[in-house]
Amino acid sequence: MTLIQAMRTDLPVLRPDDTLAEAAERMAAAGVLLLPIADDQDRALGAVTALDVMAHRATGSAASEQVAVRDAAYRQPVSCEPGTALAQVRAQLCAERQIAALVVEPDGRLLGVLDIFDLLQAESAPRSAGPEPEHVHRVRGDG
Repeated sequence: MTLIQAMRTDLPVLRPDDTLAEAAERMAAAGVLLLPIADDQDRALGAVTALDVMAHRATGSAASEQVAVRDAAYRQPVSCEPGTALAQVRAQLCAERQIAALVVEPDGRLLGVLDIFDLLQAESAPRSAGPEPEHVHRVRGDG
């Protein structure tokens, strides 16, 4: 399985002015622990994790309804291009002790997210010779 096949493209994308409260709601609805932040041109700017939300709430500072994700974001999440090998993504996630990688085009445009659960599933999936999913062809630009 390739990175393009394993990544998730159906996640909500946060904008810099979204609040931590909105981020928490969207994470819960999507069943994920991390959401990417992108600008209006879909260039990746960072990510917010459930731990970021919890840590902010634990400090007792401003209410999460008022804090923009740009002020609480992890600005240097692991990122990789679509052709990166899964083993390389795993090594980078482990080395940086992160839970997910943003999959981005060379120009920084966000394509998807690969979290540790997606990665484990991809690495344990049986190899098949069947047709590739439609989104793989769209990302490659060959279909």
